Amino acid sequence: VTFSERGVVSQRFGFDDFTGTALTNAVASLEPYYRTGTAARQILAGCGTRLEAIGTDGAIVASQTGLTTGTWDFCRFGAPGSEVAYAGNGENLLYKWDGSAWASVANSPKARYLAVMAVDQGNRMVAGGMDDSATDGPAAAQTYTSRVYFSNAGAPETWGANNYVDVTPGDGEKVQNVITWRERVFVFKETKFFVFYGTSTDSSGNPVFNYQTVDTGTGLASPRAVAVAPNGVYFMSRDGVYFTSGRDPEQVSDLIDPIWTGNVSDFYTGGVLAHASITNCAMTFFEEKLYLAFPTSSANNRVLVFDPRYQWWSLWNLPAACLSSFRISDRAELVFGFSSGGNEIGRYSSAYTNDNGSAITSYWRSGWQDWGLTQEKTVREM
Repeated sequence: VTFSERGVVSQRFGFDDFTGTALTNAVASLEPYYRTGTAARQILAGCGTRLEAIGTDGAIVASQTGLTTGTWDFCRFGAPGSEVAYAGNGENLLYKWDGSAWASVANSPKARYLAVMAVDQGNRMVAGGMDDSATDGPAAAQTYTSRVYFSNAGAPETWGANNYVDVTPGDGEKVQNVITWRERVFVFKETKFFVFYGTSTDSSGNPVFNYQTVDTGTGLASPRAVAVAPNGVYFMSRDGVYFTSGRDPEQVSDLIDPIWTGNVSDFYTGGVLAHASITNCAMTFFEEKLYLAFPTSSANNRVLVFDPRYQWWSLWNLPAACLSSFRISDRAELVFGFSSGGNEIGRYSSAYTNDNGSAITSYWRSGWQDWGLTQEKTVREM
């Protein structure tokens, strides 16, 4: 179910296949790609050993095959006369998409996570999530799991030899994701995060990337469980969902703590997070609500929906491996890669009254109240 602004409980919308026919591999990540001119809207899909670009008709525009399997991340980089998106999976060199073809980026870091510094902060590509391998960095530089690379200013395919920062190396944690909110870049590890806010120059002329560490014991538990909202960043730690705008994070999921702790009421039957599969969790922010897909066993089979305005949480049963927004027609819609049932992309819409042909079973159970008396009571009227 879902809750309206007036608190009315109603059945959620349904979903159907957007792609129509199954893709070669399952979809693990999605990112919208918009550009000017014809065929202006596409959605990019990371599918293990393949990258797919898909048009608004659900058909594949172009594929990149023969890649090393991995979960892909995407990032736009704008420059005059250029409308390019980059993709990384931590195993291959970066790939870029220009609206019609995929191309490998030479001498780029083999990064899992990508972001862009704001124009007034240097307009640099930011890359993190490398393995501890000498072949993962540009120009064969030694890289580490705590290293964050920065491209040259305004040049996403040029990486200076000194353009990097090692964030708390040797702490036994890997960089979990890199995202941008407004003029800041957030680099997450498992129990902390780092906020990059500007660039200066040292006495040798090398760039210095200024940042502050937010070490409260709270970090990112699943690389895809982070989402940028207009007012800040939401992310999932091992004990719940948090919000930050660059300062100490605030937990927003305390009302539903049992999802993470497992200490649920006897009356709750919706399932709790399977911590053994926590890295499958995925998150997005869409139409003023936060969506968090999580598994109760292995594959994601539940979606928590949070309305920050009214502090309402709803529980859905969408099989979403990843989530994103995409403007298929006139307005953005929620789309997702199927975590089970096929290699298609799902389309959640008010136009659908069932789930891919299956009826929706919707129900909601309120909280419990004994009115301060333990005796059994009969309610005569409300």
